Amino acid sequence: MNYVRDVAEAIITCSTAGLSRIDIVTQMGNVNMLFRDYDKSILDSLTVINKFSSKTVGGGQDLLVALVNGYTVKQELTLDERLKEGVLEIIGEDFFAETEVLADKVTKFVQSLYAEQNA
Repeated sequence: MNYVRDVAEAIITCSTAGLSRIDIVTQMGNVNMLFRDYDKSILDSLTVINKFSSKTVGGGQDLLVALVNGYTVKQELTLDERLKEGVLEIIGEDFFAETEVLADKVTKFVQSLYAEQNA
């Protein structure tokens, strides 16, 4: 279960249904009393958010930070996109490094990416 993605999707479901950020925070603990006010998808979403905030270490703080700063669901990148992004990041960090140093860093990055892909 990917809690972060589940919570992000739950927040989107709630906000799309018209719940404000404060509504989400104040209503997530009262799901059993809201069955007349909201449909099942909203109640399920509030339950996911409540479980995350109360049972995940730092979940409540993470939830508040997400709500205060806005929230987005980052799309999963393809392997090629991750590769390109990683190489660009390495080059950006060490633009003036020697070619051999950059090559070593890129090689390690590619190896770790493919090891992760094959795990």
